[in-house]
Amino acid sequence: MTHGWRCFAGLAPLALASLLGAAPVGAAPRIVVTPSGVRWQGAALGGRVAPSSAPVAAWWSAARDTGLAGTAVLPSLADALAARGDTVRADSLLAAPRLTRSIWAWDALRRRASWALAQRDPVRAARLLDGRDRRGWPAAEEAAWRAMRAPIHVALRDTLAGEAMARSVLEEYVTHAPASGLALALLDTLAKRRREPFAPRLERRAAAADWANGARSRALARLARVMRSAPANARGADALQRVQWLRDWRRPLASLAASDTALRWTRGTPEFDQARLERARSLRAAGRSDSALALYQRLGRDATEASLRTIAWWECAREAQDESRWSLAARAFRRADSLSRVSSTNTSLVRSAVTLAGLMDWMAGDEASAIRAWRASPERRARFWLGVALRQRGAAEGDSILREEFASRPGYDLLCVAARDTLRLPSRRATVLSPAADPLEPVFVGAVKALSGPLRLPEVAARLVAARDRVDERLPRGPQRAIAASSWRELSVAAYAAGDLAGATRAADRAMTAERADSLVWSWTPWAFPPAFEQQLAQAADGAGVERALLWALVRQESRFDPRAISRSNALGLAQLLPGTGRDMARELRERLPTDSLLFEPGRSLRYGARYLRKLLDRFEGVVPVALTAYNAGSGNVRKDWRAILARGGSALYCEMSANADTQDYVRRILGYRQAYRELRPSAEPRP
Repeated sequence: MTHGWRCFAGLAPLALASLLGAAPVGAAPRIVVTPSGVRWQGAALGGRVAPSSAPVAAWWSAARDTGLAGTAVLPSLADALAARGDTVRADSLLAAPRLTRSIWAWDALRRRASWALAQRDPVRAARLLDGRDRRGWPAAEEAAWRAMRAPIHVALRDTLAGEAMARSVLEEYVTHAPASGLALALLDTLAKRRREPFAPRLERRAAAADWANGARSRALARLARVMRSAPANARGADALQRVQWLRDWRRPLASLAASDTALRWTRGTPEFDQARLERARSLRAAGRSDSALALYQRLGRDATEASLRTIAWWECAREAQDESRWSLAARAFRRADSLSRVSSTNTSLVRSAVTLAGLMDWMAGDEASAIRAWRASPERRARFWLGVALRQRGAAEGDSILREEFASRPGYDLLCVAARDTLRLPSRRATVLSPAADPLEPVFVGAVKALSGPLRLPEVAARLVAARDRVDERLPRGPQRAIAASSWRELSVAAYAAGDLAGATRAADRAMTAERADSLVWSWTPWAFPPAFEQQLAQAADGAGVERALLWALVRQESRFDPRAISRSNALGLAQLLPGTGRDMARELRERLPTDSLLFEPGRSLRYGARYLRKLLDRFEGVVPVALTAYNAGSGNVRKDWRAILARGGSALYCEMSANADTQDYVRRILGYRQAYRELRPSAEPRP
């Protein structure tokens, strides 16, 4: 494989230029600063329009090029041929040598082997799979290759080889779904055929594979069988695994009951302390805070391993924080920090312990201890709170910290926004960067633009960007290891042109992260906050009595303006509503919602999201960060003492204390984004 960009210098620029030239005529997206806000021009801010048909002719034109885009279109082009029944020609297309060491190698090989199997030719499928050099493949692709090859061994009457390969998937790649699920299905079939149960070790791996593939009940049933048949001295680890799975599955009472079994079966073994920790976690999940705190403290004092004592004190501090037991939380955070320093263990886990200890002191009214803690902490958050505390004492150092380290920094990070608000300083105004051709990686950027634009393959383009971002060795090496800010900027603008708002905002954020010059970050910032779905959002926000900037900020965080977004918890659409919540909002608005898929409609999702946010604002006295906590984590996870926290330190302090780390980050981001939309006032429509 040639690793320089030089190998694409001939055909690629010409081919990509012709493709991009075939796109609909129009100026590239740009932003103009006006007295009433930033005006967007030329961007597809209503999302990507689904094409009536695939641009197969453009794919054929691109395929004549041996560069990145020309190689990337081959699997899609082969699929189009196969859909017409021409698998022979499709197979020939995917046999191209340029695919062999590309990031599309497995895609091509999997299709070719599948077509051979569909034609009842397992010999050819085996030959294709065995003939491929898999060096450098990611673990997920290697797992998928083995899961496909194993049943072919069986079909060719080499059952032992097939079984061994399927077992290897469970041994080495058990967390890689769906490969581990396919391998397990084969092993289950073979075991039933022989009428033999799995050995305990294989049954454990099978349980882990079921869990990874979402078969929760089956995984727990397998684990129960192992526990019943295993010798007494081997059951402890299984019992601990059962406790963890039940808690992860949000079955707190079942997890608590299972922790009793784990304690009995591990008593007198090295696993007993871990069982005690799992018991404390189960008590915490079940809402038995006092018992959990007592057990955490005992573990912190007498657990054998320093690493486990550190974890116990850390989790004790977190539970005490959630229960507003500030003094206990401060002590526990300090003990966790002290243990991690002595034993050099869990340092990443407790990195913020000193900062948090200071916050607990602050809430307890011990300002002197809080200031000492924040001076001792290297964390950026600690510097912010040190500035706040000193300013309240009238010390000029406080203003200096807030101004120089936060207010003057570019962007809309919540701490920067809070510092500007505290000091009554405006954000820095700057000219907006205009789109420009990337000087560092023109071939890579050109390929992504062609794939996401005229070739209408945004998922393929996103995969190419992800591979380049992780420095996949199968891609040609760029001029520098990381993607440059200039490349991210051009990718962002191209995505806006194509209507890929999620990809555009993601690339815009990465451009700001990669840029070192503050002035350029400020000049690029408006590109990160588009007036997406402007008319529909304005109608939804105004109809519900919600600030437009807030609704824009919420949707940017929830879905990045992707109308087809689906979360792991099955939240749908722009506003990421669960189907049940969507149905509730439809009833309140007296609208029909015959199917949950209608939540993918932008206008409907925005109306229901705005309505739901309005209900939460009404419930929590109009306090935005508290309502956002409820939107993200549920109303039941809002702290009862939220008023006292807000009174002590405003939204910034509340974000340090709300629900959990993920929710804290969620609320911080939305509050920062809201300020960006307030100040930038973006629009793609003429203002009156």
